[in-house]
Amino acid sequence: MKKRKGDFIQLYSGTRFYPLDPRPEEILIEDIAHALSNICRFTGHTKKFISVAEHSINVSNLLPGSLKLQGLLHDASEAYLLDFPRPLKYLPEFAEYRKMEKKIQKMIFKKFGIEKEAPVVKLADEHVLYYEGKLLMDLSGWDDPERFNHNIIFKTGFTKMECLEPKAVERKFLYMFALLTSVTHSQLCYFRESIK
Repeated sequence: MKKRKGDFIQLYSGTRFYPLDPRPEEILIEDIAHALSNICRFTGHTKKFISVAEHSINVSNLLPGSLKLQGLLHDASEAYLLDFPRPLKYLPEFAEYRKMEKKIQKMIFKKFGIEKEAPVVKLADEHVLYYEGKLLMDLSGWDDPERFNHNIIFKTGFTKMECLEPKAVERKFLYMFALLTSVTHSQLCYFRESIK
């Protein structure tokens, strides 16, 4: 058997995942939902806990039917790599990280039948980010039009965030995934049972 590149991380499902040598068969929606539901947005500096999973659900809800799955999975690579604050992530020193993130995200999209990233998903992502900052952080300068072009397409913002507990948002994420894909009823029941 060919030696894998780099070391592995142990996933929720028990799968060994090699970030430097990812394989589609090691990508499971259960692992993505579990990890994203436990990762807090804004590196944890929010007034209330809000997970990447809840952020992803909110992005998905802004999009038309054909793009909802892409919205739900747009940050799925963070289940394997976490995320860095923007001031760090886009430094030249993190170029290799960005390349790895892109590779894993592309593999996740392909695994779940998404051909390419639609630009409107990024706009929805920025829109939700804007309201998260306004409602959960009271950030000064958050209305800077050069940073957030959030009103171009989405005219309705969020009046509140649910700020769900990890288990609750994990169930909601998996249920939404099931509705947007061809997941069978028995698989959906398994998702529900496995995270009681």
